[in-house]
Amino acid sequence: QTDSIISGLVGVAIDAMVTQEFSRHLDQLSARHCDEVRSMIEDLLKAENPELHLLNLEKQYFIDMVQAQRADSKGLLALLDDNVGMASEEANRNVTTIRNFLASNPSEIGNLVNEACDNATAFYDLTITNMQLPLAQRKAVTVADGNSLGSILFRLIAVDAKQIHAKYNRAQTQMRLIAVHALVHRYRWDHKVLPAALTDLHPPGLVKDAFNGIEITYKRDGESYTLDNTTP
Repeated sequence: QTDSIISGLVGVAIDAMVTQEFSRHLDQLSARHCDEVRSMIEDLLKAENPELHLLNLEKQYFIDMVQAQRADSKGLLALLDDNVGMASEEANRNVTTIRNFLASNPSEIGNLVNEACDNATAFYDLTITNMQLPLAQRKAVTVADGNSLGSILFRLIAVDAKQIHAKYNRAQTQMRLIAVHALVHRYRWDHKVLPAALTDLHPPGLVKDAFNGIEITYKRDGESYTLDNTTP
């Protein structure tokens, strides 16, 4: 997950498949394996999120890609067509607006490119800064909805960071749930019964949803149990 957004999303998809398959075998964990799984996941949760690196790459990729067309309106329009494709009617109208603008003002292409790059820098820098905050303090970052042609050009080409966030957040949630499963199974090894509540487990920080601080839902039913949380 170090080369591009695409490679990152492929990595997340592979993580999800492995995590899902592993979760089917939790009952096979020994006490030692429970400790190893918990420790491994704690290390992964503390490590730098690969998304930070990928978003930095995406910012530079956008800037390099658009700057390369600053003297070539045909190239810039071809880039738009490639990225918009079968998009919404609004997106196609915006492409037509930019096309007409460049046809009437060919000398303004440099300013248009500069403004789009400024929008990209502001958006990605704000997104990256936000991601470096504790999970519970993060706020949703949206692409500026300005009506200038530069901001429109940026929105037409830029990757939707919200979808990337959702996939990485879901992967982190899955890992945290497996760590809690490992804690529950370790408790059962030690006490021969399931815990009455997640507050019986240590470390207690793992049993809270990192995005809202609310304790993960634990429902015990005899000798079985379920875990759930509200993170999308």
